[in-house]
Amino acid sequence: MDILSTGGTKLKPLDELCERMAVGRTETGEFSPPNLLRNQSAEGFGRHRLPDGIPFHRSLVEKRFDLILIDNFMDLGARLYRLPGGERYFCRYTRSQVPAGFRLGRRLTPQESASNFREVVTLLRAAQPSAHIVFIHFPINNYPAGRKAEWARQLDEVLDLSPYADVLALKEARPRYPDGEPQHFHFTEYMRYAARILALHGRHRFPRLFRGPA
Repeated sequence: MDILSTGGTKLKPLDELCERMAVGRTETGEFSPPNLLRNQSAEGFGRHRLPDGIPFHRSLVEKRFDLILIDNFMDLGARLYRLPGGERYFCRYTRSQVPAGFRLGRRLTPQESASNFREVVTLLRAAQPSAHIVFIHFPINNYPAGRKAEWARQLDEVLDLSPYADVLALKEARPRYPDGEPQHFHFTEYMRYAARILALHGRHRFPRLFRGPA
């Protein structure tokens, strides 16, 4: 939230992040440490592996959005490393690679996640008052049964983003994905999600068409 509320002024350049996190720049995979840090850097925040475009914190104030989609994929299992100076970042290390003094934090509770998303959508609404914001519960059946499924159901019970965002209900997705990564779905699943989102977006843009008789 600090990044959005301060306009990205607290973001560090990628070279500095890699140095602080003891990460080289040679790996190029989607989940390689330098790519994960790039997504948290001044020049790459929110861009992931997109070669073009501008960082999200800049586009948020320089552009006008029609539709903003957010989901809770990272909250289902990600943990941040806390550096000796108190800063926190997301990265992936093997056990032997973790730098001295780095501590892996705990996962968020559903209540903490719900509170954070409430703050996120409030900031997004302030920056983009005309945009339609849709929160997507990440499908849970692509992960092993256990904590993640129960965590997601608890979040569903406590999450309240009204009146700032619509919430796409928690559902299962067919466990078909082409690359073996559980967070990547078969293209037909993306089409189903697109249809549900566009239906919500239509109601948002043209509410009179969906009202019942007076």
